[in-house]
Amino acid sequence: MARTRSPAVAKRNDIIFAEWRRGATLTGLAEKHGISRQVVGRIVASFHPELEEDTDRALYRGELWRLYDEVGDVFRNPGWKMAPNGHVAEGPDGEPAFDVNAKIQAGDLRLKVLTELRRLDGRDKQVVKAMDRPTAEAAMWEAIHAERRRLEDLAKAAAGASKVVPGEVLAELPPGT
Repeated sequence: MARTRSPAVAKRNDIIFAEWRRGATLTGLAEKHGISRQVVGRIVASFHPELEEDTDRALYRGELWRLYDEVGDVFRNPGWKMAPNGHVAEGPDGEPAFDVNAKIQAGDLRLKVLTELRRLDGRDKQVVKAMDRPTAEAAMWEAIHAERRRLEDLAKAAAGASKVVPGEVLAELPPGT
């Protein structure tokens, strides 16, 4: 039998979930409220509308958010770039150089995790265009011919508007220095 939660704990859980929805990390929320990251994860998971048989999805979502948080820590503090001699590499002013490659890879991984979370929730359903190959090729050739006609019309209009003879020198350029 589960314990009944106090109104204070229920209010705290509502606040934690609202802050998480606004983008706060599990680690940040744990530090702010003085509880473990795992407890924050369980609080957030309890607000998701999954059914009992969908616990795998909830566990997967929790692992993705944990990975997102941990990679976020690497993104915010990527560490130092190492020189070939094993010492910390230095920037142009002699300051220690951050490992920019690690930061880029962490940012890329965070984006992949967010994409996976959106796919898990079914937010980004792909729209498939039903255009068969012959229709697509016909449309491409029609576009090419339309562009060719437009360019020919522009060339005719330009030829009729000016009395320039091809190859004629219009102006001398100043000598190069």
